[in-house]
Amino acid sequence: MTAYNVISPASLVAGQPEDISVILANLQAIQGVLNGGIDNSNLNGAAAIAASKLAGYPADALKYLRGDGSWAVQPTLITGDELGYAALTAPVTITSTAEATPTDVITAPTQTFDGSTPALIEFFSVLAQTTAGSNLTLIFQLWDGATCLGRLGYIFAGSSQTGLPIRLMHRFIPSAGAHTFKITAFANASGATVYGGPGGAAPGTYMPGYVRILRVSPVPPSVAAGAFTATYYGTTFPISPADGQEAILVDSVTAPTYHWRFRYNAGSSSPYKWECIGGAPANAYVAAGEATSSTAYVALTTPGPIISLPLAGVYDVRIGCDVSAVDQAGSLMSYDIGATAANDAWGVGAPPRGAGGAHSMFGTRRQTLASPATLTAKYRTASATPAFSKRVMEIVPVRLG
Repeated sequence: MTAYNVISPASLVAGQPEDISVILANLQAIQGVLNGGIDNSNLNGAAAIAASKLAGYPADALKYLRGDGSWAVQPTLITGDELGYAALTAPVTITSTAEATPTDVITAPTQTFDGSTPALIEFFSVLAQTTAGSNLTLIFQLWDGATCLGRLGYIFAGSSQTGLPIRLMHRFIPSAGAHTFKITAFANASGATVYGGPGGAAPGTYMPGYVRILRVSPVPPSVAAGAFTATYYGTTFPISPADGQEAILVDSVTAPTYHWRFRYNAGSSSPYKWECIGGAPANAYVAAGEATSSTAYVALTTPGPIISLPLAGVYDVRIGCDVSAVDQAGSLMSYDIGATAANDAWGVGAPPRGAGGAHSMFGTRRQTLASPATLTAKYRTASATPAFSKRVMEIVPVRLG
């Protein structure tokens, strides 16, 4: 609809009965706006409507609004991704002999950084050549805009003109914000040359030189919108994930005891659509050898092992220990899952053995948890008083939700 207008204002006279159709038309126009008929002409830019009022707003820093109106995750990057590249396709003559005012060789595309992620800048030329003469030097620098970051490399000519391919690199952490890095050079005698060409099959044609910027390590999930992004890393999964999105789940971002990598499968028929594709298992270990004569599952003097699982889903749970017995005794190890008591179906055990016998027992069971839970190892005996030692629990996720 268009902007709201009073209909036939000239016909509205104070103190006189009016045509009710005018009032009705106005009320119907207001009704249309209130019932969803608002359009661009009804909106005032000064209204400053919050973005969170938009339909489907995900409240997820890793998502952006696509041109088709959907919210999507930026493509996952991995260590070594090329963030920016520029080619050197023609020779550059180094005319400067002053370090403070060098000759520009090549400039990289502007990049935005988060202030904590290391980057690697790399420069290559098929041939860098000094001028003719003795004791001549060609020096390359790295600049950030108008600021020199230092010398990046140099060529020293002894008694005659020198030329060679050159590849220079520097690893560093750019400050937060936009940066335009460039490679410059100067010499102690004007006329040195840094070569690059268009490439191609023609004899005598140089291949291009280049400058490029690489990311060295994953970016934390707090990266600002508009900057480059990485695989999500945190103690929970990202909100409203996209099909194929990957995430690394840890129990702590500062001192994780496990790290599990997942990929989201939107087409899975399982309610747990985050599928584990790698990572180290969660592990707990108790060395103490302690005995029990209980025929029901109980904790030993030193409880455990104990592992808390953060999310509902499917897990492979492996338990095991060494057992020694003074006489015939069936020894069993199992675990509580939250408030659900340990039972033989989840456990591992060994048949009775003779006096002084010793054995190890290990086993794996696949468990489906409807909610987060803590697994606590428990022990029992069929008879006598076996001692359990070197107790271990390892857990690997299969799929989580």
